[in-house]
Amino acid sequence: MFDSSDRYPPPECIAGTCEDVITQIIEAVTGNGSSLCWLNGMTSSGKSAVVQSLAEIFASKCRLAGSFFFSRAMANHHNAQHFFPTITFQLSVSVPSLRPFILEVLEHDPSILLKAPHYQFKDLIIDPFLQLPQPLLPPMVVVVDALDECEDQCLVRDMIEQISEVLVKFDLPLCFLFTSRPEPHIRAKFITGQAAAMTCSFTLHEFDAHNDIQTFLWSFLDRVYADRRPVMRSHPQL
Repeated sequence: MFDSSDRYPPPECIAGTCEDVITQIIEAVTGNGSSLCWLNGMTSSGKSAVVQSLAEIFASKCRLAGSFFFSRAMANHHNAQHFFPTITFQLSVSVPSLRPFILEVLEHDPSILLKAPHYQFKDLIIDPFLQLPQPLLPPMVVVVDALDECEDQCLVRDMIEQISEVLVKFDLPLCFLFTSRPEPHIRAKFITGQAAAMTCSFTLHEFDAHNDIQTFLWSFLDRVYADRRPVMRSHPQL
């Protein structure tokens, strides 16, 4: 989760940076109604910081359905088996009207938490949404960071395919925002099949980072000056 103690302190964008990409993704989700967004970029390019900022923004507007941050460095964060149960728990909080339907599933079949992800997706998320007496407006956003950190490539491919198929088949009030490195097995799923027609893609290195770099350097130097001011008191502040 974006506010989990496991990730504290989380990566974050320095104030005044990454504004273009954040603005465009928010517009794609809230303005254009895109149901599938993919932010890709190379290692350490700032994807996690961007998606952390987006998760915080959507949460502040009560638009965040849930979030999941894959990571090989953290237990239970590197496989897809925990993905749908984690999102389901967050949905029971962010969308209270879903809670009775989710609890009914868990009471009827407690073993659902041990079943394959596609069964969990159907029983814990799709079916409860379809039982809502009134449509959920505006749509909620599910943020998923670092798909490439999931150790099972087959599960990642299946997950993208299953989610895109469901978004085509059912009018679910959900938008999924994914980030990852442009790994071949992930890229292939977003640019082919049903996902291709509905995916709004963003490539981080295509955004002009000149001003962001300048802002970062000034911020970093200001912090160095503040931390070492006793040593640098004879030098003027930058």
